[in-house]
Amino acid sequence: MAMLEYKDSKRDYTEESCKLAVNALSAKYFNAIPEEALFLGGGSFGMAYRVRVGGENKVVKLFKVSGMHRTQAVETETLAGHCLVSFPRTLFIHDEDGEIPFDALGMEFMDGITCIEASPFKYSKKKRLSLASSLAEALRGIHSVKGEKYGLIQDAKYDTWFDFYRPIVDKVYNFVVEEGEDKRHRISPRMAKLVEYSYENFDRIFEEPIGEPTLIHADLNVCNFMVDKKTLELKSIIDPWRTMYADVDFELHQLFNQNGDSYYLYDTYKKKYKTSETVDLKTAFYALYNEIECYMLSGACYAYVYPRMVKNLERQLKRFFGVKLK
Repeated sequence: MAMLEYKDSKRDYTEESCKLAVNALSAKYFNAIPEEALFLGGGSFGMAYRVRVGGENKVVKLFKVSGMHRTQAVETETLAGHCLVSFPRTLFIHDEDGEIPFDALGMEFMDGITCIEASPFKYSKKKRLSLASSLAEALRGIHSVKGEKYGLIQDAKYDTWFDFYRPIVDKVYNFVVEEGEDKRHRISPRMAKLVEYSYENFDRIFEEPIGEPTLIHADLNVCNFMVDKKTLELKSIIDPWRTMYADVDFELHQLFNQNGDSYYLYDTYKKKYKTSETVDLKTAFYALYNEIECYMLSGACYAYVYPRMVKNLERQLKRFFGVKLK
């Protein structure tokens, strides 16, 4: 799998090894073995544990990508300075060493649950719309920050959005063309054809001028903000990834990822704030290409989301271009 250059295959990610690392990190930075260590969940790039030390809950995160822990600490601090909603404070930063062979962060524990853990239809439509409105307002604070150039916040040096983004698109396209038939990648012929068509029509899809460089979280899906389990009140935002100055529409594709539509996240943002005329088409493109790129970088395949993304991009291509792919 040639494109997985960022996946670190040397580390041992077994449950036992991770628990040993969490205990060692707690002892080193919190001065005690945790009374309890509970796995909270994991994604493409890491795993999070709630540890209870001295009667207080904290979070220890183990990262699969070298250096990502330091990047995320900077991203979290940057976003927190421009958002009315809380972000977790960083409590320690650990670089892998001979004693504890994981890059890791210690972070403040944020109360609540993620929306992926919640069942949306247990809550009234009014509560779901209220959550969507709160999240849109929180995002707006972040999106009010403009940069001089595009790119990751640590290296925003690109004069145009496409100077930064087009090479990513090229990598995704080349991966699908060169390796898409390998069944391990779970890329259907229908999906491969859609990637090929959308790539060939990139300039048409992105014909509308891009706005000024805008600060974005870049991974704000239903897994990455916390809500009150009873009231659905927005409590905090977590886990930025590749925070950047970007086309603001790039942020929005994550709002309908997973079960985001059940909370009206995407539609509410569009109603409250101005977006581009082609935002539906662009976000459909962003969603599919982003998911493939995440797989390329991490090796973690969430193929169950592919059909929905494929269907949405097909629908938007038909709506904007009158094209129905067979």
